[in-house]
Amino acid sequence: MKLVGKTFDFLLYAVIIMAILSVAIFGLPYLEALVTASVIFLLSSTMIVYVSISSFQKNLIKEAPYHQINYKIFSPFALIISFASICYLLNGTAPQYFAGAQNASIVDFSMFTVDNIIRVIFWDVPEIYGLAATEITHNTSNLGISTFIFLFRTLIGLSLIKMVMVLVKN
Repeated sequence: MKLVGKTFDFLLYAVIIMAILSVAIFGLPYLEALVTASVIFLLSSTMIVYVSISSFQKNLIKEAPYHQINYKIFSPFALIISFASICYLLNGTAPQYFAGAQNASIVDFSMFTVDNIIRVIFWDVPEIYGLAATEITHNTSNLGISTFIFLFRTLIGLSLIKMVMVLVKN
């Protein structure tokens, strides 16, 4: 029964985030869509950092019960979806941020996001050996987009550390 509740929560958050970002990308003007995706990215980033810091301060901050804050699912999922959306929106107006992204769709940038997650999981081994899930790469000469990619990879790394800690703890 508990698994059904967690599955429902996951699907609820997934549907809410996907609906918000779909409406933003396809229904709002560019600036409003970018702000919406950025707000979701910042909220999920803040939650991941908060949870990571609280995990290291076990004696000071206790983890909230599952029904109060469902960060384990919401934050990483929202971070991933909003990252793909922001990259897609940035490519539409400033194609100098990405190489190999001519006429790239949101699906292509979703693959770019998955590619970055794989690089985090496998400690950049795919990048070292030139393995990639997509032809899209970020422009390393642009400090802003490079910092954004670094921030995303760091937050995904923090999420993975938290998941490992939860598995080891249980």
